[in-house]
Amino acid sequence: MRTYMSEWNAYNTKMLNHFTERQASVETTLKPEWMSAVGEGTEQWGFAKYMRGVEEDFRVREHWDVSWERHRECMRTLGVVRETLPGSSVRGATA
Repeated sequence: MRTYMSEWNAYNTKMLNHFTERQASVETTLKPEWMSAVGEGTEQWGFAKYMRGVEEDFRVREHWDVSWERHRECMRTLGVVRETLPGSSVRGATA
């Protein structure tokens, strides 16, 4: 389980960093008037690029949600196993 939790934490950190970096990019590269601008202009960030990020983040979030569902089920199973192990010091605890 240590290996699993280590890998889970690394994965979860990667996902959190993705959204943190996306938010930082939005806050630092989009000018306040970007939504009313016509076309993309010469700026690196504009409406089209923002919307590509929105769509990508939607897919990433769906993937992350499934990962969390599987992680939750794994932890619930671990809780059951811990409850049934002879000599377990966690009897009565729930996952």
